[in-house]
Amino acid sequence: MLDALKTAGYFSNKYQLTFGKEIDEMKLHKLLYFFLRECFVENEKAGIEISFEARQYGPVSLEIRETYKDHKAYPLPLPEDLKCYQTIMDRVFNNYAAKSSWSLSSITHGEESWMNARERYHHGQEASLRLEDIKKDASRIRIRRYILNESTT
Repeated sequence: MLDALKTAGYFSNKYQLTFGKEIDEMKLHKLLYFFLRECFVENEKAGIEISFEARQYGPVSLEIRETYKDHKAYPLPLPEDLKCYQTIMDRVFNNYAAKSSWSLSSITHGEESWMNARERYHHGQEASLRLEDIKKDASRIRIRRYILNESTT
């Protein structure tokens, strides 16, 4: 399982190399969320140790927020750390990094995990995204992809 800060370092560094500028915080949170969800889609287990709060514009990792706002450098994962996750990380990056942060928010706002956490927040409860809900989102995506793949073959 990958460390959240090192995973953020991977996405941040790849974004800098690809687009020639620093990744914005909102997009970084989205890429990390999509990576977690995609690990559940592909492996049915988390690939990253991270927790998210359901904030107004989508999932936010408080650990990542603290590092980002203090302008600290994210550590990079070692190549051996990436072995099991490189394909998933690159797929998430290729699918989402070029999109605007606002369009990524509209995607996360449609996720049951975010909607359930926001509902709890509006009722004065904790607003953490629950892994069980992220797993349900991943299951729906897995089924959708299977059906789409079957219909095109």
